[in-house]
Amino acid sequence: GGGTVGLASIFDDKPRDFGDLGLLQSLAQVAANAIANTRLYDALERSADRVGIVGDVSFELSSSLDLGDVLHSTARRLCALADVPSCDIYTLAGEDRLECVVSLVEGEVDDAWQDRTLAVDTSSALGTVIERRMPLVIASPDDPLLGDEERALWARDGVTAAAAFPLVSKGEVIGVLELLETRGPRAFERDEIDTIAGVCRVAALAIDNADHVKDLQLRNRENELLNE
Repeated sequence: GGGTVGLASIFDDKPRDFGDLGLLQSLAQVAANAIANTRLYDALERSADRVGIVGDVSFELSSSLDLGDVLHSTARRLCALADVPSCDIYTLAGEDRLECVVSLVEGEVDDAWQDRTLAVDTSSALGTVIERRMPLVIASPDDPLLGDEERALWARDGVTAAAAFPLVSKGEVIGVLELLETRGPRAFERDEIDTIAGVCRVAALAIDNADHVKDLQLRNRENELLNE
């Protein structure tokens, strides 16, 4: 009931009868088992690496309840992890708008884009991420997943590929994280997407908690001012 993992061929430079193929079949089975075991080991090793990375980021993000620190730390870690020059983090502002709360380009804050808002609907890539609650890879500027506004922004900024991830905390989508490539064509591998998605799950909870702490601090400050 095993699956086929490959094909082995033997050749000779003159006509011949290979006779009993039992020994060759046994050797092929040994080779197939070795290949399957190697693939399993590689998969387990990649899985362990992902768990380690997510654990490291979780520890780092949980060490601060300052929303700005959490946002910038998330963006920097994911730029380094994915080896991309840019990361934008958006939070939902109403039902059809996203506000860019962090925009990093080559490790520096992009003041020109940070704090901007972007319309989202199901015809846009970011809107699709929110609706499906799943990561989305946009392979090129010609990708039909892009909305008109997104396509114009890509053309302006020279974006060549991107991967977008929903930020989900306590069952609710609270925003979107987008990793942007501007240096040329880029393919995001499945393992890479899985690792980043794991980090985004941790980051979403950290962002949500930091946001609640910020709201609580503001309310406490308001009460203090009223009681003075």
